[in-house]
Amino acid sequence: LLALAQRRGVAIDPRVMAWIGSEICKGLHLAHELKGDGGELLNVIHRDMSPQNVLLSHVGEVKLIDFGVAKAEGRARRTSHGEVRGKLRYMSPEQAAADPLDRRADLFSLGVVLWEASAQRRLHPNLETIELLEALRNPEIPSLHSVRQGVPSELDEAIQWATRPSPEERPPNAADLGALLADAAGPIGKNERAELVKSARSFPKPFVEALALEHLEPTNPRGEGTGPVPLDRPEPAVPADPSERRRRVSADPKSTSAQGLVFVLVLALAMGAIAAAAAYLL
Repeated sequence: LLALAQRRGVAIDPRVMAWIGSEICKGLHLAHELKGDGGELLNVIHRDMSPQNVLLSHVGEVKLIDFGVAKAEGRARRTSHGEVRGKLRYMSPEQAAADPLDRRADLFSLGVVLWEASAQRRLHPNLETIELLEALRNPEIPSLHSVRQGVPSELDEAIQWATRPSPEERPPNAADLGALLADAAGPIGKNERAELVKSARSFPKPFVEALALEHLEPTNPRGEGTGPVPLDRPEPAVPADPSERRRRVSADPKSTSAQGLVFVLVLALAMGAIAAAAAYLL
């Protein structure tokens, strides 16, 4: 969704990002609250909360995937001391320092994801690995109001709460963070989901329009002027006459080459069969 918006040169309504964040929190809270056969809390931590692991279906369902680096306390497979797993730029300070983690590390990572999605820019652009690690261990998260106008105060508050440097200062669980994000989204979540269901068969243009994307006026990189980026591209004309389509296909060099190759293969197989029959008879 973010890549699509960037290619189109449009901005996503921040309320939509708040709604998506509230849905992610439901998945995180479910994972964090998983219990073992004896009823004990497994203390599952995703540890790779990043945009690549959040999917948005054509019907508006938000799915959290790839628990490949997730850790359940007390399980046989453990991360060795000092080993860091997950995508670097979304790590919490304690994860970047390879310190012990709990569920609040996932909330920090989600806060960074939502900050970048709402601001539509990287939090730490152009930093080398060493510099990035230093920035992660001593995070300074600007207010969304300083980089974009029209952001709901509840969304900025939720992100600032989730990205506090100390885990003790963050929300105690994903449910509490999700409730604040739902307040920031307001009624837009249900409305947008309904629109997404209606537009599922004609992705992506109605999908973009359903998410209430706002047109920007990007500068053409070739210096050919400015203007809104079109939401769709013209499709090539398809001849109505079948004979015309056949003529176009036959004029295609790739189609001609493929037909020639098939003819050579059939001829070779026929000659091989004749030679085998002759050898048998002789």
